[in-house]
Amino acid sequence: MYGPVGGTLLSLLGVTSGALAAFGLARYVLPERALQRARRDAAMARFERAVRHMPLRFTIGIRFLPLVPFNLANYLFGLTPIHWITYTLGTVLGILPGTIAGSWLGATGERALQGGKLWPFGLALSLLAAIALLPVLLPMRQGTHRGSHRR
Repeated sequence: MYGPVGGTLLSLLGVTSGALAAFGLARYVLPERALQRARRDAAMARFERAVRHMPLRFTIGIRFLPLVPFNLANYLFGLTPIHWITYTLGTVLGILPGTIAGSWLGATGERALQGGKLWPFGLALSLLAAIALLPVLLPMRQGTHRGSHRR
């Protein structure tokens, strides 16, 4: 419908707008009691330390390897001192590979359904599957490296 480029741009705009809305709600609207309770949570403290230590890199990582559900991460980032521009840039850069792959998959799927070549769709599907598997495969790889250093 919009093609891979148009689809990517529209998706980025929509997803980033929604992420910023939740970020703003957490930062400016959430009652103070809820903020205080969240800040006492050990997992939230670790999240905030990571944001303070490397804000852009951590944001990109959380977005690219979605170890925290996307919507929850929007609110969690809003509870941290991260600057909204850093948060926005990290969100866009982190979701860009999956967004491109998803838009490409949609465009090639549409062409395949209209009688076009099937291999571009298969390639796009493979790329999206590889991106989706990264959160599972990377910890396995890190575990292998850690184990090999113990010998």
